[in-house]
Amino acid sequence: RDSLVDSRPDINPVDPPLDFKTTSLEWIAQSWAEALEAELGGKKHPKETKLNAAMEKLTEQFGYRLDLEGADAVTKEKPLNERINEAVNRSFDKWAAQLPAGSVPQYQWDCVLGAVDDAWIDHLEDLESLKDNANLETYAGKDPFDAYQELTVKAFDKMWKRIHADIGTRLFPQMEKDAAFWQSLPK
Repeated sequence: RDSLVDSRPDINPVDPPLDFKTTSLEWIAQSWAEALEAELGGKKHPKETKLNAAMEKLTEQFGYRLDLEGADAVTKEKPLNERINEAVNRSFDKWAAQLPAGSVPQYQWDCVLGAVDDAWIDHLEDLESLKDNANLETYAGKDPFDAYQELTVKAFDKMWKRIHADIGTRLFPQMEKDAAFWQSLPK
């Protein structure tokens, strides 16, 4: 969180700031890749029809379309994760170009911090309920502290996955919506 706070667009931090563009796009690509892999049952090279059906379903889930086709003819031969990374970057560049100059860092800041804040609140609530669950591990012959520690690590990983997915469902739909608004204004 400190890296996020020090990375606000209007702050000159002592340490180098978090690169919001790279970080948020990596997280979005990762959440798309994980969701697509789950949808495809772990297949790395699915048939195009199955891939297209999975992408349609994820388009609904994420709230925007991600075009895996790309501009070159060899795109289909690239690994799926690489295709997703390229598609995420193309989508970001397309929508960022349609927004007012200088506004994109603020979009990223609002999106990332909002996702982290929401996930952190839920994480703290989860930790509270895990205390009760860890105490029940005594009946199974486990040390409650060890059980709690194990559960908290899993909860933390779950929180980060949620942050990645939330950024994927917040940033691009908002940029797309606002880009359409700015493009509709008279020049």
